[in-house]
Amino acid sequence: CWTQRHRTGNKSKGNPFRSLQTKSKPHLPATRPDLTRVHSPPAMAPPPSDQPDAAAGTGAISKVLIVIAMQTEAMPLVNKFKLVDAPPHESIFPKGAPWVRYHGNYKGLHIDLVWPGKDTALGVDSVGTVSAALVTYASIQTLKPDLIINAGTAGGFKAKGANIGDVFLASDVAFHDRRIPIPVFDMYGIGARKALETPNILKALNLKVGKLSTGDSLDMTPHDETAILNNEATVKDMEGAAVAYVADMFSTPAIFVKAVTDIVDGEKPTAEEFLQNLVAVTAALDQAVTEVMESSASPSKQLLELDACTTFKLEAGIKPTLPDPCTTFKLEAGGIKAKLLPDEPCSSQLKLEVGSIQPKLLDACSQLKPDASTVKVKVEAGTEEALLEPKPEPLEEDAPPPDDWEITPVSGGHPFFTTVFSRSQVQKPFQLAIPTRFHRHLPEARVPAVLLCRGQSWPTSYCGDLKVKKLDAAWRGFAVDNQLRIGDAGVFELVDAETEGDKKTVVFRVQVLRGDLPEELTSKGATSDEPLVIVDS
Repeated sequence: CWTQRHRTGNKSKGNPFRSLQTKSKPHLPATRPDLTRVHSPPAMAPPPSDQPDAAAGTGAISKVLIVIAMQTEAMPLVNKFKLVDAPPHESIFPKGAPWVRYHGNYKGLHIDLVWPGKDTALGVDSVGTVSAALVTYASIQTLKPDLIINAGTAGGFKAKGANIGDVFLASDVAFHDRRIPIPVFDMYGIGARKALETPNILKALNLKVGKLSTGDSLDMTPHDETAILNNEATVKDMEGAAVAYVADMFSTPAIFVKAVTDIVDGEKPTAEEFLQNLVAVTAALDQAVTEVMESSASPSKQLLELDACTTFKLEAGIKPTLPDPCTTFKLEAGGIKAKLLPDEPCSSQLKLEVGSIQPKLLDACSQLKPDASTVKVKVEAGTEEALLEPKPEPLEEDAPPPDDWEITPVSGGHPFFTTVFSRSQVQKPFQLAIPTRFHRHLPEARVPAVLLCRGQSWPTSYCGDLKVKKLDAAWRGFAVDNQLRIGDAGVFELVDAETEGDKKTVVFRVQVLRGDLPEELTSKGATSDEPLVIVDS
């Protein structure tokens, strides 16, 4: 058999934390992330001279980037907010790019509105995902917005309750015409992402909510229709998911405001209905975007109202001594200031009490694990830097190794597969596809499934009825509870397929290896003739 020493993970590059030397047993890393000080985000480029100073450290929105595809959609907003066109010699875009930027101030907000301009060869609006992604990337790099608003027109589905003139705020975005029928690549092609949650805007404005599906064609092929149905979309456009992809890459919050010009599942031809309603519907879009901007600018309707609570699991790491309940600590993450308020012990979770904007606190807190306690994080205006002082507890010489140092044989007649976890498996959208070669061991139906690991169990379902066989959304619970990270490896052993009536229950025993999967695993342990044994050596 092959023996592999359990590893504790890869060194991350570009870690925003300093290293803290710890005296520990040899099997622990020589360094731990230092939580003594959470660094502020990288300094942004200085704003243009006409831009008001941002309320540094307050977490408020001060710079908004509006991304629009067509001139007809853009000009009403340019006039509404009295934006001015930047002269050619002040262009922020590369020479030769036809992209256009308007800018100005509105009620304390600095607004940059960009659209991809006219195609240099044909003179029509540069619609579609390529132009949208390029102009969004260039704008984020130069303008450093606090918020992106992708506004535009879209087709709506009558079956989902859409009507001409309705304005939707997208809850989710995805592509419907990037078909890559290979496990995991298929999920990359779909590119499903959650849009920024904005409960305060929805509370204040009369907007509908629905999922947005993006493709590069105005019409819809049968393949597109199937993909759109799978995306559960209410509206379809030609830019949204591309903007979301770039915004997500640079951790920039984005919302999507779409006004319906045509009914995709209606009787009229799409192109005819689109042109017929474009001008009138653009007025509804103009009004909706104006209301969103008003909501962002109004002190009484700040996007950071504390009226929602989001929970994140914390990464296993240093066990700090929790401060006295009367003590508070400042935290800065994702440009948003927060206050830490320790709560009574209940679970290893971080509760983020924040309204429509979800700051990226995972990067700043991922190494903090307040041993079986809950930490409530409340957004608070302030200028102080984060000061956390965890006190590592040294291990006794006879302390046992961590639970995830398991000595578990993988042998006998149980088939198993292995995987090195990628981003899409351990972060949004949390999808675990089953390798094609393993399908023969599983039913071609949707059946209950159970994941066993470290003496605990996680109920889920195996989706054998889909083209891409995978575990359902409950996989997220397993990934979060076990603090799975990119580069960790997993061994999934099919230990049972219990029968309940006419349905089977698939049972996997899962082993997690901290760090990447050794190359030898591809040649050993693939069958019961070459069993794999994972031991601590």
